Amino acid sequence: AQTRVEDALAIAAVFQALVASLILRHDGGELLPVHDEHRIAENTWRATRYGVRGWMVDLDSGEPQTARDRIVRMLDEIEPCADALGSSMGLLTARALVADNGAERQRYVEAADGVHGLVRWTATETVRSANDVLSLRA
Repeated sequence: AQTRVEDALAIAAVFQALVASLILRHDGGELLPVHDEHRIAENTWRATRYGVRGWMVDLDSGEPQTARDRIVRMLDEIEPCADALGSSMGLLTARALVADNGAERQRYVEAADGVHGLVRWTATETVRSANDVLSLRA
């Protein structure tokens, strides 16, 4: 779960652009691949366990690739759809999350301040972010 509203919005923008990209490809007559469920399950486990610091299996070739490289390539592929949808800023934030994301920040805080410090930090960070977004609407 993301601690900052802008990070959650970035993830929503990625999904929106990804779906739009797949729709365009399908509507353009491209036969979309159906991948091996075993590879998808393995990548899901790896993403959950290691996040962007880990690696994934390429769904087509089975070759290993770093999670960061795969995510950046996907963001490059869906960028035109994000631009068309007005979600460019969300994709820009998503690119920043590849380098520094909520999970990485939470691990750092927990290592430095323990689990109680992490809970305090998470609450503070979430409220601050929500207030920042609300102040932009005022």
